[in-house]
Parts: sequence; structure tokens; C-alpha cells
Amino acid sequence: MTGYALEALGLTHAYGATPVIRDLTLQVAAGARQAIIGPNGAGKTTLLHLLTGFQRPQAGVLKLLGQDVTALAPEARVKHGLVRSFQINQLFPTLSPRNALRLALAERDGAGCGLWKPLAGEAARDAEAEALLTETGLHTVADRETRHLPYGQQRLLEIALALALKPQVLLLDEPAAGVPRDESAALIDRLLALPPSVTVLLIDHDMDLVFRFADRISVLVAGTILTEGPPAQIAKDAQVRAVYLGEETHV
Repeated sequence: MTGYALEALGLTHAYGATPVIRDLTLQVAAGARQAIIGPNGAGKTTLLHLLTGFQRPQAGVLKLLGQDVTALAPEARVKHGLVRSFQINQLFPTLSPRNALRLALAERDGAGCGLWKPLAGEAARDAEAEALLTETGLHTVADRETRHLPYGQQRLLEIALALALKPQVLLLDEPAAGVPRDESAALIDRLLALPPSVTVLLIDHDMDLVFRFADRISVLVAGTILTEGPPAQIAKDAQVRAVYLGEETHV
């Protein structure tokens, strides 16, 4: 075990003749709160797809908790502890958060078939669902249909569903995307309260979220890591200002 929860070593990927990820190396320490930022077209979405197995790199190696997972499919990576959220939510609109979590927990445990008959009596999973609802602040809306929840709470439900899979590494794809400003503070607070046992890699354009959440920031430009370091260092970096942050300073 190297001390890194997630490693991308020499990743390269192109669409036809257009290189998108160029000999990229990224290392995320166990227990870290790390963020990736970068301008549009930097390759953030492609990198996330490579890390989670939705695309395969043309060169390079991916390691999860020290194990080579380069050839594993997305579902196999989930079983090895790598879970992601999506920029556009993937929720069942007519299910309540409670029942959505029950479904996720049952699928995780291989008990998804015949879900509604056995699940109601399964005290352990019911208790786990209740704990996740409380942890993400959804306990007060646990029985409302998801489609009636404010968008910030829908994003929190996505995170709760990801946590239901018991990730060791959680990749969050723009969790604040589309969340109104009056709801984003609660979302950030819940992200800050994620269990310390879970390593988190965050990709987001919301600089308030990034600089509050991350203890390390990696700046992706033209498919490679331009620089990385703690937030205060990144905020003062002249190269970062030039390509991404403009003249704003975040400390």
C-alpha cells in the first residue's frame, strides 16, 4: 500500500487525432479532500471518465488503493471502492429519499430482486438508510417524492446514494452544478462533513466550494496537470491566474 488512495500514472487519451489527456499523473492521498479545477476544454470530464472506467486510456496506469484497476469496468471499480456522482442527477423522480436509499442498499447487498417484499423487514438496512438520511440532512424530507425536493436536496440525495455503496474513494462531478445560491451553503456544509474515512476527489467550477472544501487543488490545463498544492498556494500562483482564475484571489 503506497499511501495513495487513487493514482493515475502517465494517462494519455485522444479522440481521433486530438489529444485530450497528455501523459497525466495525478496522485490522491488516502483521506484527502482534493479538487481538480481547470478551464473549459481542459479535459476534466474525460479524466473523470478514465478514472471511473467509462473510458479506457490509450496509455498509462490507474491504481486504486495500490491495485492496478486500469482494465476494470466501472461496476468492478465500484466493488473495489471507487464510487462517483454525476454532473446531471440520475435519480428516480417518484421515489422518496428513504426508498431510493433502501433500493441502493439492497442492490449493494445483492438483494435487489423482489425488493419491496423482503426489504421492509430488514432492520439493518433500514437503520443504515436512516443514518444516511441524517448524515446528509435529508431526514426531514425522507418520505417526499424526489421530484418535489429542492435541487440542492436532490444533489444531497445523490451523495447519500453514493455513500450507500460504502466507497473508499468518492469522485464528485460538479456537485454544486445547478444548485441555487441560497441552497449551496447547506450543500457545502454537508460535503465538509463527509466521513474522514472516505477519500474525496472533487471536480467543480464553484470556486467558493473548491477553496472551502479542498486541502489540495490540482489545476488541469490542456490535458495535463499545470500545478497543484494547497488552496493558498494555488490562489497566488501567477500561472493559475493567467489561465483560469483571472485576477481574483481566494484565500
